[in-house]
Amino acid sequence: MLSCKIELVIYTAMCQRWMKTLLPILVLSVMITACGKVQSTDEPLPPVYKPSLIISSDNQIVYSFDAVNGNKNWEYNVNGPVVASPYIIDTTLYIITTSGSVHKLNPKTGKEVKTYYLAPNITSTPIGDDIRLYVGSGDNHMYSIYRPTDSIIWSFNTNGPINSSPTISNNQLIFGSNDGSVYSVDKVNGMQIWKFTTVPAQPFISSPLVSGNNVYIGCVNDSMYCLDLATGNRRWAFPTGASIEGSPIVQGGNLLFGGDDNLFYCIDTATVRVRWIDTTTNRIYSTPIAGDNLVFAGCYDTYMYAFNILQGSKKFKVQTGGLIKTSPILYNGRLYFGSYDKSMYCVDTSNANIIWKQSVNGAIQCSPIIDDFAGKIYNSNINGTN
Repeated sequence: MLSCKIELVIYTAMCQRWMKTLLPILVLSVMITACGKVQSTDEPLPPVYKPSLIISSDNQIVYSFDAVNGNKNWEYNVNGPVVASPYIIDTTLYIITTSGSVHKLNPKTGKEVKTYYLAPNITSTPIGDDIRLYVGSGDNHMYSIYRPTDSIIWSFNTNGPINSSPTISNNQLIFGSNDGSVYSVDKVNGMQIWKFTTVPAQPFISSPLVSGNNVYIGCVNDSMYCLDLATGNRRWAFPTGASIEGSPIVQGGNLLFGGDDNLFYCIDTATVRVRWIDTTTNRIYSTPIAGDNLVFAGCYDTYMYAFNILQGSKKFKVQTGGLIKTSPILYNGRLYFGSYDKSMYCVDTSNANIIWKQSVNGAIQCSPIIDDFAGKIYNSNINGTN
């Protein structure tokens, strides 16, 4: 009986010693487990991308600026001058240098996706559809590229360099050539649908505009042409005082465009009668854009003009430090455009005040674009070589 009591005392003492040892470990384990249930994973928040303006210049750099305040988002070196405007389709930004290099970038970050060589002397801005990219070149060819693999599907040969940027209308790809002809080809197989040629043949640098059943395109023979979309037959030709290198827009039955004769025209698309003409002090290469009963166009006299669409009177003009060749774009009541003074401008269209101005250290020949990263892309009015 005595031995049993001794054994019990010894067992109890051992248990007490084990509890003193295990209890702190148990408490610490519970604390760690409890903390683990509420501890943050410390994962970074997803980036927020604000509406951005993208522009290239002769300094071989592509820039992305915040469209609201003009702060720089990123820059990318393409190692060559850029005349063709940037172009975004789906989630890919295309930048093409005059030497023929095609740069595919992520428009949010400016990171390179892929770069490849296409053809020499490219000044024509590309355009795309669901799976293809179309690019005109100085080697007299229009190229159709399969975008998923960047392989050439077909090429169409003209007898002159292609500065005109193409336009898509249903199955037709329409563009001008320096050989004096306007072409319509099947965008899928590259087969010619129709061809219109001036007599004598004069280059088409302007890009075509399709509106309804008509194709409008300017020529260096001092004429604005209206062609039948289905056949390419000439409906009419409107004479001006000099070459037309930029391209027109249609707004409310008005055809609006500028020319090398220092004039800006508004003509009735049905009657071909002049509604109004306004003057500048140098040639207008810029393709206009319209909004809020105003039409905006840049001029070689260093001014960006705002004309009243109804009367043609000038509402305002904004002066820069160099000629303006690029086509402006409108976004949320602001006008964006570049100048040969190596700067991008953002102007309030209600009062003509410059909201912000950013230097890009190179003359700007191409037009800007805006991606709002909410599903809307504001590509420029792609016309001529701007």
